[in-house]
Amino acid sequence: MKRLLAILILLFVADVASAQSFTITRSGNWIYSTVTDVDEYTHGSLTYKRQSVYGGQVNDYRKTPWGTMYWLGDWPSRGWRLSGWMKVKHSEWPDGNNLDEKKDWAHDARR
Repeated sequence: MKRLLAILILLFVADVASAQSFTITRSGNWIYSTVTDVDEYTHGSLTYKRQSVYGGQVNDYRKTPWGTMYWLGDWPSRGWRLSGWMKVKHSEWPDGNNLDEKKDWAHDARR
């Protein structure tokens, strides 16, 4: 546990240099982390069984120990200061798909 948290902290070193705050929360095989920079942009990341969990389209969602998490894209969109995995969906985009139904979703790789 301590080793895994230390590794995650090291991964955020570049972000933390310009961050106001960051959080890391663990529940079973899940880890949820957020980084907020000095301009108050927040990015959320999910990890399951030590694998990064990626989203699909904006507002696609997954069930987690913290409730439903919505994918808001890699970068914040106009006027929206949130990106990555968040507990709120993007109000300017249509409803997304339930990604829990996708086979082998925890091991999706970015292409």
